[in-house]
Amino acid sequence: MSKKTKSIRERKKKNIAKHFPKVVEGDRVALIYDLTLNKRTFPKKFHGLTGKIVRKQGNSYVVKFLDGNKTKTLAVRPVNIKKLN
Repeated sequence: MSKKTKSIRERKKKNIAKHFPKVVEGDRVALIYDLTLNKRTFPKKFHGLTGKIVRKQGNSYVVKFLDGNKTKTLAVRPVNIKKLN
């Protein structure tokens, strides 16, 4: 098994707490690209970057982060957000 694949147990397990993170505007979050989701997420090159939540937009959160020297914003689903301390 390569390092990029998850075990069968991890692929089938659904964590409902991941879908409803407790975040508010101004919180620092990390963008996590989850391959187990069937729906399209953000581009893979943004995986692991950290940013701040600007606002909530529908079911998603708008996250502002730096990509090199440029400031970028993305609308990211709550499943792909991990709150940092």
